Amino acid sequence: MTRSLLLVAAFVSLAAPARAAGLESLSLTSAGAFEAAAGVQGVRTTLAASALRVSGRPYFGSLTGSQGGAALDLRFDRRAWSVVGIAKSGSVDLRVDHAATRITGFAGTAPVQIAFQWHPQRMAMRGTAMGSPLELIVDFDSAALRGHAAGAPVQVAYDKATGSISGSAKHLPVRLSYDRISGRLHGTIGGDRVEATLMNLEIGDFLQYFFLFLS
Repeated sequence: MTRSLLLVAAFVSLAAPARAAGLESLSLTSAGAFEAAAGVQGVRTTLAASALRVSGRPYFGSLTGSQGGAALDLRFDRRAWSVVGIAKSGSVDLRVDHAATRITGFAGTAPVQIAFQWHPQRMAMRGTAMGSPLELIVDFDSAALRGHAAGAPVQVAYDKATGSISGSAKHLPVRLSYDRISGRLHGTIGGDRVEATLMNLEIGDFLQYFFLFLS
């Protein structure tokens, strides 16, 4: 093993205990149950796993259009691991730190502080966004989202056969249609009409940042 590989191995092994604090450091009573439900208990994002997530995918993606008459223009950078732009809540500036397993920044005037645990099949998130607590699980295999955000239950699922995204959020219906070829996403989230286009993004990316559309 070369000296550089030994250094990388040492870094990963030293970083693991810090990441192991992960969601537990938030001192939430439901931490164990939440991780078990997510199916990510004991699984931590490593630098190698982060690299695999980018492999074969464009570095840049976007979601543009409108929600409830307000502009949507979100830019995803998989090299800087950032999401910046405009959503209904206002300006968005988020950074993803895989080593610390944190998503931090601002959405509108409110801070975003989210701890996450990532697994190839699912991702668990817990923290605050837009001034409200958030606990969400994204299932990438089934393209589904469940949990709580903005003080209310969230249950959304994507049907690959029909292209429909349906469920509820904040006690209001979610009814969207997604065309995987054109990237067009349209329908309603709550009472808001949505007309948008996803470029170089997958439904899993949209569900991961669904909380930005719940303001």
